[in-house]
Amino acid sequence: MNSIFKKSKLDEMQEIKMLKIEHYSFWALYAGLAAALVIQVAQGAPGAQFAGEGIVLLLVSAGSMIASLWSGLWDRKFQPSAGTNALVALAGAVIAGAVNFHYLPGAVMTAGCTWLLTFGILQACSALYRRRRRNLDSQTEEETEEKDDE
Repeated sequence: MNSIFKKSKLDEMQEIKMLKIEHYSFWALYAGLAAALVIQVAQGAPGAQFAGEGIVLLLVSAGSMIASLWSGLWDRKFQPSAGTNALVALAGAVIAGAVNFHYLPGAVMTAGCTWLLTFGILQACSALYRRRRRNLDSQTEEETEEKDDE
């Protein structure tokens, strides 16, 4: 049974196309869940109404983050720097503040707390990424040296 799910019937080009389709599908689903949450919160829906979407989004986000960090990957376009992390955190803070636009002090408080929390998490993940990348790079160098010695 295990060989049925591991063996691909696609050639390399088809495999790449399938990965691209899965990639875009994943991000469309992710963006859809995030948009649904923002819309429901902005409309003042009770928490139980959007709890399912929130749980799925949280689990997918955590799983994707853990898998990326474990593999020593960060992003295709951005480097894990404090400046980039600050800008990404600012984008999240603006969205969080905009959801609470009906009450300005609450919107400012929400945006500030969101920025601090997001920036802190991104900085911690950046440190984990750098440490994991160093470990993977040193493992690769050790394996290369062992092969050269043989």
